[in-house]
Amino acid sequence: MVFAETAALRLGSKVAGAAGRAWLDRGRRGQERALSMEELIRLRLPGVRLQREVEAQFTHITNAVFDRLEPSLRHSFERREEHSRQAVVDAVADTFAKGDLSDKALFATDARAPELVRHLVTTTTPPPGLDAEETRLYELLLAECAEYYVRIVRGLPVFEERAAAELLARTATVGAEISRVLARLPDRSHFAPEGADLDGAFRREYLALLSRDVDEVEMFRRVPGQDSPPRVPLSVAYMSLRTRGEEGPARTRPRPTVAGRLDMGRWEAAAEARSLRVESALSTRARVLLRGEAGTGKTTLLRWLAVTAARGAFTGELSEWNGLTPVLVKLREYGGGRPPLPERMLDGVAGMITGILPRGWTERELASGRVLLMVDGIDELVAGERPAVREWLRRLLGQYPGIRVLVTSRPAAARAGWLTAEGFAPLHLDRMSPSGLAGFVRRWHQAVRASGSALPCEPEELPEYEEALLTAPKDRAHLQALAGTPLPAAMLCAMHLAQGRRLPRGRMELYRNALHTLVHERDADRGIPSAADSRLTLDDKLVLLRDLAWRLSDNNRSEIDVPRAAAWTD
Repeated sequence: MVFAETAALRLGSKVAGAAGRAWLDRGRRGQERALSMEELIRLRLPGVRLQREVEAQFTHITNAVFDRLEPSLRHSFERREEHSRQAVVDAVADTFAKGDLSDKALFATDARAPELVRHLVTTTTPPPGLDAEETRLYELLLAECAEYYVRIVRGLPVFEERAAAELLARTATVGAEISRVLARLPDRSHFAPEGADLDGAFRREYLALLSRDVDEVEMFRRVPGQDSPPRVPLSVAYMSLRTRGEEGPARTRPRPTVAGRLDMGRWEAAAEARSLRVESALSTRARVLLRGEAGTGKTTLLRWLAVTAARGAFTGELSEWNGLTPVLVKLREYGGGRPPLPERMLDGVAGMITGILPRGWTERELASGRVLLMVDGIDELVAGERPAVREWLRRLLGQYPGIRVLVTSRPAAARAGWLTAEGFAPLHLDRMSPSGLAGFVRRWHQAVRASGSALPCEPEELPEYEEALLTAPKDRAHLQALAGTPLPAAMLCAMHLAQGRRLPRGRMELYRNALHTLVHERDADRGIPSAADSRLTLDDKLVLLRDLAWRLSDNNRSEIDVPRAAAWTD
């Protein structure tokens, strides 16, 4: 990112230049304040060789600050418009240019970065025209630059001499000064046994990891010649879903008209009236049980929320969620055991850095109420393990009632009122309308283009594939019926791409291809133990499913518990 490099170099020069002045000015200000660093070096130091050596040292310091700032800038500004990024960097640079960084100001803050930031903010004109998010980025970036400035100044050879003189001048009030310094040490308590001074640094590292590692999703099928499906940015592939409260009327599917065709316009209008965008529904509820059938996009939604929270990039109705710390718990990783205690909640998605997790960090984040806890996959635990999850949530929320929580499940594993006693509102993910399916097809092909992966066609041919697939469901109702949720819709997109713009004309061939992927491949590819260890062939599974489907239909049921299903299949 060119902007991040340019901004890091500019701010690095400001920080190193300010430190150089602190070293060369000997505490003086006045007209010399307007001199450049090179001019000040020539004024203060004798001999061209010494001057060049000192200039080289401060160039080295500038580069060191650049190396520290550039990754942070790249992460913080990744989703900001250019004018917004420039306004924040200008504000920080202006504060360093106009702020009082003299010896007197530095010693008044005990050469501590937080105190120096407060001094700079209160003694300079507030940066004009910044919105709330830009102001937050300005404060974070100013604090980081101040930290580097203080460390550089304290490392310069003349600092100890000046500090000793300042300390002697304070002897009359040394007792009060020591008490004041001790009061500023990191608070220690049951929640922070080792202090909390490293919390901010770990949080930045954790959010950067989520933003990088969770922002990807696998395409639905492998491309010939590749060992695994191509991965695409989730922030590109994500498409907003629609949901409704479980207390509303039952969801109805489109019915044929007298001419035998689906009245999709009337059905779509009725569906839109009953449902909300999932972001709108979540914005008004602190605790949600989100239910949806397999393939409706539950896990993808949680991953998108985690990435967006990590980047502080929520807009519109979820903008108040910026500043939350996302915690994603995948329940299938705890099958056969118990749900994780707070200290282990980050293992699933951030295990690579939990070794540097400050002691008590997760508990402090939970206690602050700034956590977005996402618990994925009640249905991926066996029935006997699910009550332990409910008890775990009850106890967790009893201790940390201020956090936001989103739990997902297939309907068969958790009824709508399963978490009502714990204060959860049930929501149900809707099927996609025809316009929603068209939007999904366009977004899927956009993500394919963004992936840069090998494709079974030439990249310039993708628009033709996209347009061909957009028209395919219009005269084939069974395609619309199948592609009502993101998973089978993605399967159709991948099938269409892999087979050269051809989809099965017959309903049975299409359904068999779908069953092969959904029943035989998907859960095994996701590493679910029961699927990975199964010795059943696709035909074996279809025989069992046909029998279960017949019995369910004959008994007018849509769900069945495991013991009864096992008895039917014996």
